[in-house]
Amino acid sequence: EPAEALLQVLLDSASGRVSETGALRRRMEVLSELTFLVEKSAETADAEKQQARLEEKIDHFRQRHPGLLPVKLLFAPGTRFGYELARTTGTEAHWQALGAPNPADCTDEAKFYESLGLPWIPPETRETGEEVALSRSGQLAKILPWNGVRGVFHNHTVRSDGAATLEEMVIAAKKLGYQYIGISDHSQ
Repeated sequence: EPAEALLQVLLDSASGRVSETGALRRRMEVLSELTFLVEKSAETADAEKQQARLEEKIDHFRQRHPGLLPVKLLFAPGTRFGYELARTTGTEAHWQALGAPNPADCTDEAKFYESLGLPWIPPETRETGEEVALSRSGQLAKILPWNGVRGVFHNHTVRSDGAATLEEMVIAAKKLGYQYIGISDHSQ
């Protein structure tokens, strides 16, 4: 996936931490941009050079991936990286449910949530604000990990509007460790 490859390019090029953020980090199905949070260099001149260097890397990456979505870089000092990662990952509804905390020095996102008396809330759930109340009450369920998926029901082959044959899909499903797949081809 281009977003993962670009993240690796940024990690290799930055002098500090880099993380996906926003809708990309929440794993939304539809994205309008790829947003990354970068730990800013301490010196202003170094920070400007860092941003220019990263933007140059993105331009080079875009030449190999011409359909790449727009890329947005956000910067935060290391002392606020955890706070900014939490702020830029969740939706406005999530942030409001947290009580829109004031800016604080927090290097780690888990510590940010801990400072609010909450366990770390997985990025994929930071949407409606309801997850904050569930977290406060200890009822926020754990997210199923990728290796916990046993199969997928809704798949299309080349017989309708899919991109793979049935045989290719079965082979891919076995490689993923799936126990079953369901084919849902459309009628012509």
